[in-house]
Amino acid sequence: MNILITGIGGPTPIGIAKSILLNGKSKSARLIGVDSNKYAPGLYNKELFDKTYLIPHSSSDNYWRVLESIISKEHIDYSFVVPELEVLKWSLKMKTGRIPCDSLLPDYEVAKVLYDKYELHQRLIGSNLVPGTIKVEL
Repeated sequence: MNILITGIGGPTPIGIAKSILLNGKSKSARLIGVDSNKYAPGLYNKELFDKTYLIPHSSSDNYWRVLESIISKEHIDYSFVVPELEVLKWSLKMKTGRIPCDSLLPDYEVAKVLYDKYELHQRLIGSNLVPGTIKVEL
């Protein structure tokens, strides 16, 4: 199985990769990592990743073209999309079209609210699930 992991500069994607490799059932897994930051440590970790790519930021017009090319070239079966902005990008593509490989993603509208902490707070007021908060304008 060929698995794509995005955002390999962060601890969560690195942890996902380690978990897959430590699982005895995943010995046949090939891990492909991508990140838009040339200093992302995962890009240079050849013990964890079989192949890594520096890709455009998710806000770039070239993001999907480059990523879909990698997915095709590496025969990706499944993806772990981790950075919040990429989750939003993939969820929107899933809502409006088709994502390039299987992935577990939230609904776009839900993801938008979850990543906007103030909006989430506003929606949860009165539920006793969150403490009081204030919005700071910068």
